[in-house]
Amino acid sequence: MAKTIEYYRMWDDHTWDTDFIEIEAEEGADLDQLVRSACSIIKWKDEVPVLVGCYCSMDEEEEEEPV
Repeated sequence: MAKTIEYYRMWDDHTWDTDFIEIEAEEGADLDQLVRSACSIIKWKDEVPVLVGCYCSMDEEEEEEPV
């Protein structure tokens, strides 16, 4: 099942930010590992982050609720 995951990226200068990525994940999957695997194949435009991982996982019910 495809899930939208908010993930964090740490850069060489020790700053960090978040972005969203869609990954295939089954219930109970290790989201940190799936995010790392998905990010390892991204062709980064400039700098490659030194660390990535799952910041927030949204369930389908949460995604459908208005903010």
